[in-house]
Amino acid sequence: MTVSDTEPVATVTGRWAGPVLLVGVAIAYGALAQATVWLHAPAAFDPVFWPGAGLSLAVLLLVPTRRWGWVIAGVAVAELAGSLAWGFPLAPSLWWMVANSVGPLVGAALLRRYGNPDGRLTPLHHLRTFLVFGVLAGPTLTATLGTIGTSLFIGGSAGTLWQVWPSYLLSDALGVLVVAPLLLAWRHPGLSRHPAELAALTVTFAAVGGVTLAGPDTALAASLPYLLLPVLTWAGLRFGIRGAAVAVFVMTQVATFSTVADVGPISTIPGDAGAVLLPIFLLGAALSVFVLAAVVEGLADSTEVQRQLTYQALRDDLTGLPNRRFLIEYLAGRTASWPGERVVVFAADLDHFKFVNDGLGHAAGDEVLIEISRRLERALRPGDLVARSSGDEFIALVQVAEEDALPLARRLMDGVAEPMTLSTGSVITQPISIGIAEGCPGDDPELLLRGADAALHHAKRLGRAQAYRFDDHLRRQDRDRRTVQTGLAHGLEHGEIVCHYQPEIDLVTGRVVCFEALARWNHPTQGLLTPNRFIPAIEDMGAIGRLFDTVLAQALAAQADWDRKVGFAPDVAVNLSANQLGDNTLPATVAAALARAGVPAGSLWLEVTETAVTHGSFDDVLLALHDLGVKLAIDDFGTGWSSISRLAAFPWDLLKIDRSFVTRLAPGNGHAQRIISSTITMAHDLGMTTIAEGVETPAQLHRLTEFGCDYAQGYLFSRPVPAPDAFTHITGDRLWAGPAPTAPAPVATGRR
Repeated sequence: MTVSDTEPVATVTGRWAGPVLLVGVAIAYGALAQATVWLHAPAAFDPVFWPGAGLSLAVLLLVPTRRWGWVIAGVAVAELAGSLAWGFPLAPSLWWMVANSVGPLVGAALLRRYGNPDGRLTPLHHLRTFLVFGVLAGPTLTATLGTIGTSLFIGGSAGTLWQVWPSYLLSDALGVLVVAPLLLAWRHPGLSRHPAELAALTVTFAAVGGVTLAGPDTALAASLPYLLLPVLTWAGLRFGIRGAAVAVFVMTQVATFSTVADVGPISTIPGDAGAVLLPIFLLGAALSVFVLAAVVEGLADSTEVQRQLTYQALRDDLTGLPNRRFLIEYLAGRTASWPGERVVVFAADLDHFKFVNDGLGHAAGDEVLIEISRRLERALRPGDLVARSSGDEFIALVQVAEEDALPLARRLMDGVAEPMTLSTGSVITQPISIGIAEGCPGDDPELLLRGADAALHHAKRLGRAQAYRFDDHLRRQDRDRRTVQTGLAHGLEHGEIVCHYQPEIDLVTGRVVCFEALARWNHPTQGLLTPNRFIPAIEDMGAIGRLFDTVLAQALAAQADWDRKVGFAPDVAVNLSANQLGDNTLPATVAAALARAGVPAGSLWLEVTETAVTHGSFDDVLLALHDLGVKLAIDDFGTGWSSISRLAAFPWDLLKIDRSFVTRLAPGNGHAQRIISSTITMAHDLGMTTIAEGVETPAQLHRLTEFGCDYAQGYLFSRPVPAPDAFTHITGDRLWAGPAPTAPAPVATGRR
């Protein structure tokens, strides 16, 4: 969670915070105003920039809203005192005081209202709101009120007043753009990362500034200010917003001083044109470097998110070992590059590990898993690989001769079974069972791992603490298990596949926006089977298209039935398999199903796993589905290899954050929180609605709401239920009234 998610940090606390803040703002505002007047004293034109405008806005953004009255009072005191001290009458002084107080207040209020409460300049959408409301809206109001006061009490012709307003606007806008980012940027340290380069930047800026102070008789005088632009670019690219803020401030001082001293290139411009061109040049240069810095920091943040997601997709959080996905990809490469020796896979599983978790607690179980992983690593050679495949199962990939496989397995079992002392003082021994599968170069990694798993299960049936090699007997058993496909074919033919529905809740409105249709097999002898029991077999059969047709037809029919019975129906979501994305007839199939059901295309979501998208190019099929009006969602985001460019290149509507990230969303897990928050921000920037899967606790729901996640689903709200029970907890105005009502809606930062 960032500071902007709740309330900006106040720099002063206690009972005297308000008065101290008033005095501090008044002194700082007055000092800046006096310095500005002194700086411009030699010139024949009004101040190029008014730093008080930037100071006022920055302080308002840095303190809680309950202190804003004190800040405005400080600005008003300094503004009124300054105007009177400079000899202006009371009436226009009061008017200008109001103008210079109201403008920053309105700018700060608009920034809070539109999702940038602490004036951030990154990513790019925050910079946009800062420029629109802080640099443009506030100064425009100040300039308008100030010009009205001038016309009422000072007088002047219409032409003169027309010159006052743009001068007023430019000086306030430039004051905000120069001073506010400089003050706001110091909350985020970053300049000290490259001290030598920062020193070089400062020296270079000073040198370039010296060149811009050359006399007006040089032939290149008009082009000299542009020498600052490469240095500004350097500052923005290398140091981000912090470097850009410092560089813009220095540039403004150098350019202003040289011009008012009548020695800079701007001074060569005849008449009053220089007084207008100088702030325009400074505004243009500052805007350019800030936009560049925001883009660079946004790309850097996206790259870091991608790196973290990639690491998470390939590593086990608890042990730090590679996970099964990494193992399969690694194994695919190794089987193709190990000439002369067989590939040996050990699948190791902890025996009776449930007793450790149940008897000593899950923390002790985690300790055991970590220690087992370390012992396995120490027992193998440096070139071998150990991975954690699932809960208490490890996979070791070794390069060993066939006759040495069983002896090595026994050494592994002996080493792991040595007594271990836990942090609680408990001393336990944890035996393991091992299954062994051997393959040749070019073998299918999945088949090799499946063989090792089958051997492991057989070793456990032999009495545990055993090692067994995958042989012809187990191979025949594996083939026998495939006969389940015959039962699945019967189930598809005779309507045994049914849909259960799980709601997805809008975290702001509390409404049910969608039901995800999840297939169940009503098996005649084994009861209701979940997808993990039969989906892999259906895919092996090549019948996933038939299953999709069945689920789609049932979901659309249920939606139409709901609409007839209760007068409304949420959208429905159906999962697409990776195998279907290569079917060019899929869009026509979906269109025909929508027509038969008589429901609009926009009420159907099709969910595609991130892995499916990254492992093939299916843009034509996906675009055709999108053109129908169907909403497309990336499912299980964070478990695959999606690149930012690929996400941005396709008009995805929704992004579903994988349950594995939501599960780790605990108060102490800042790593998971940063990944989820960054993912939500990235999705919103790309125009996608975000959905969190697997929400099971109120704490997870609260954090997701704070992060600006749009929708959520999970057991906290409801398990998947049959269609007749789907509306049990939905009110007449579509609100969820089930066991976990949504949290109070926060300010919808970053919402689409």
